[in-house]
Amino acid sequence: IFQVFRTTFSNTLHWAICVPSTCSPKEVSIFFNSLFNTLFPGNTVNVSVSGLDCQSEQVLELSSGEIAYGTILSIYLFWVVLATIYHLVSLYYKEKSSIYTLESPSKNGSVLHKIIIAFSVARNVSKVLQVKRKTEDDLGCVSGLKFLFMALIVPGHTLLFAISGPIMNSEFYEQARTQVQNAIFFNNPLLVDTFLFLGGFLLCRILIQELDKRKGKVNLLIIYIGRYIRLTPSYIVVIGLYCTFLYRLGNGPLWNSLMSKEKERCLNSWWANVLYINNYVNTDHVCMFQSWFLAVDTHMFIISAVIVLFLWKFKNFGKICLAILTLLTLAAHAIETYVKKADPTFMFYPAEVVDLNSNPYFTNIYIKTHIRASSYCIGVVYGYIVYKLHNSSCKIPRYVKWCGWLLGILTGVASMFSISIFYEPGHQYDLIESTVYSTFSSAAWCIFIGWILTMCLTGNGGLINRFLSWKVFVPLSRLTYCAYLVNGIIELHSRGSLRNPLYMSVYSLAKLAVGHLIFTFVAGFILCVLFESPIHSLEKILMSSNRRRNELSVNSTNNNQSPGNI
Repeated sequence: IFQVFRTTFSNTLHWAICVPSTCSPKEVSIFFNSLFNTLFPGNTVNVSVSGLDCQSEQVLELSSGEIAYGTILSIYLFWVVLATIYHLVSLYYKEKSSIYTLESPSKNGSVLHKIIIAFSVARNVSKVLQVKRKTEDDLGCVSGLKFLFMALIVPGHTLLFAISGPIMNSEFYEQARTQVQNAIFFNNPLLVDTFLFLGGFLLCRILIQELDKRKGKVNLLIIYIGRYIRLTPSYIVVIGLYCTFLYRLGNGPLWNSLMSKEKERCLNSWWANVLYINNYVNTDHVCMFQSWFLAVDTHMFIISAVIVLFLWKFKNFGKICLAILTLLTLAAHAIETYVKKADPTFMFYPAEVVDLNSNPYFTNIYIKTHIRASSYCIGVVYGYIVYKLHNSSCKIPRYVKWCGWLLGILTGVASMFSISIFYEPGHQYDLIESTVYSTFSSAAWCIFIGWILTMCLTGNGGLINRFLSWKVFVPLSRLTYCAYLVNGIIELHSRGSLRNPLYMSVYSLAKLAVGHLIFTFVAGFILCVLFESPIHSLEKILMSSNRRRNELSVNSTNNNQSPGNI
């Protein structure tokens, strides 16, 4: 059934023409149905024109939501300007006030002074671009992993939207998806699993260190609240843009049909996003196609923090809980795939990516926490392993290192590149094959990433660790969360503003992907400087003044966290 659906979609003709603006969609439909029935008598030709497919030059009045969003945003930006001026003036007269740097306000300053400085653009730009790490044990290699995998995910999204739009030479894509070397772009789900893995790894590593430091006196509720405060404001800003002005930021033959759907979905489901339940609620109206990740990550953060607490207080019980949770998530994925006779992973076929909300695999399997949780759990396992290795005096034998690298590379390559088998034109669907791959591919990939981290963080990474810990990656890694939030806008705008079919080639796709990557990180930088970084600083100021060193606030922006994680 899926194969017929995929083939039929590829043969569907979409035709765009210019008509007088006085013509209604119904009149255009009647005219062309009459024309084709006259030209081709005896053949039934049905032409349908939706109002969403039509575009004309017209001035749209501002809605109440747009006025409210624009007013709040303007007031906030005005406050940021005032805070920046205050900061620069304070620097100018620093001999009359407490001495502080661009990177951080004075430790001796008042709370109000620190709050104002937290919103300074000058300070936040310096803070985001800072390459010096606070400590040697700052998980430097994670910076490289975060940026590099985000730099691969963005081209994957670019390809996703490219194949769902008008294409001049569809045969290029049909050939490319069967070539093994292209699997890294068609197997985008594994790249996303890397960030889920990093989330679990960093949660375990940082939280268990704080438990040691504070002798178990950690309030999980404070951690949950702090995380929500850090992540949600930037998220709300982007959702608000989807609900209001995004529709006005471009035009084109495809613009209305594409952007009106996005706007409607966000107006219906914004509250589910803010509550981080959008991967189970209103899944037929998902606001921001990539937003499921934050929901999965939040659910696993809440659960895994409790398990890490058990690992610290009741080691054996914690290990049992972690093992059971990992096995249950793997079993859930296997059962879902087998019962629903699903694909082995998210497949890049035009018919299934043109509108992800109508893709059963995406809404019923791909975005669910109980399906994607295994990567997070394996990350927690590796976080605990590295913690134990750091606290022991034993060294990893050389033969173990070589065997580990060999097995790690084999599992990583097998899980990533074997996806090309399922794109072979003559490949017949096999339920057992699909179930096995869907269940264990993510686990195998995470084992590979986990081995890289283990080697790097135990002093055995060599050139790989030096490369991943390169200081250039530090500021870029801080932008990954905001880049993740805004990337959907870049992709939607690119597809919605198309005025002619895309001619696909290696060069054209590379040019498109690099352009989207640059725009994504530039937009992410602006969002980070104006919203994420100030809110993060504000959270630290307010929480530290209340808990008096008795509670834990886990740093997400400057301690190499993955998008949407700790």
